Amino acid sequence: MRNTDGRYFVGNKVMAIQDRVKEAIDKLSMNDPINALIQICIAIDATGKKEYPKEDTSVRCKNFLAENRGFISRVSFGKLVIRGPILFPFKLQNGTTKHKTLEEVLYHLVRCSLVHEGDLPNEVEITPKPQIGMTVDGKVLIPIKMLWALILAVIGSPDNKSQRLPPGYKASIDDVTVDLNEFWGQRERIYNLVKKHNV
Repeated sequence: MRNTDGRYFVGNKVMAIQDRVKEAIDKLSMNDPINALIQICIAIDATGKKEYPKEDTSVRCKNFLAENRGFISRVSFGKLVIRGPILFPFKLQNGTTKHKTLEEVLYHLVRCSLVHEGDLPNEVEITPKPQIGMTVDGKVLIPIKMLWALILAVIGSPDNKSQRLPPGYKASIDDVTVDLNEFWGQRERIYNLVKKHNV
């Protein structure tokens, strides 16, 4: 349950960002990307509130995603670093096409559908393949690796430097295994590790 000040509760316990990250990782390890995404979206919202405290939910979430676009694309796709907007063409009922940015897709189609409806819309598909784009029938493809990239973007936020996971939560990049607790608040360190090993 969400309080009016933006905090989340289970019973009487406040759910911290670290709890959401833990839940997301646990769900991914159980091959449950939809529920992992719910946790990721809440963690992004809470992190965005720290980084952009004066903005509303939509603006702060999209700002966080846009600010981390290069980081997210590098973690998701190896050598590829995307700095400019990633656009998806959507056909409207009147036959025209409207383009939405990745940030708009992740916020409006993914986050809002998951948080308010409990499921992804038909326009979005999670794929194990390391690719992003659209299917021939107009679905946005979001790779599992991007979910990990979003988790690492949350972990790397300097505003989350005091967060901690339980012992044993690790990530592997190529042949290197790291303790995720070493990387809270260290976005550049994560980026440089990915840059060095994920080529």
